[in-house]
Amino acid sequence: MPTNRNRTLYVGGNGTGNYTTIQEAINDANSGDTVFVYDDSSPYKENVIVNRSINFIGEDKDTTVIDANETGKHAIKITVDNVTSQNYLMMYNKDIK
Repeated sequence: MPTNRNRTLYVGGNGTGNYTTIQEAINDANSGDTVFVYDDSSPYKENVIVNRSINFIGEDKDTTVIDANETGKHAIKITVDNVTSQNYLMMYNKDIK
């Protein structure tokens, strides 16, 4: 069964079908897809696990923020190769030791 490749999944913003959390979009993505994160819903209070080879794009490197949801956890954990990023997402980690 063919899969739909090279889709763009949007997080935040106000478009029809946009995701409310980054993790939901990643979970629905296939390798080669793009997850685009708008800055209007920043900070995103999540612990994101990138477990697919995707393009991960923030709207603005200074205002698209992922703030670790749990103390002592990373805001983003990448567990696969071939993840690319543009307009790097600003990531805060709280109390990482």
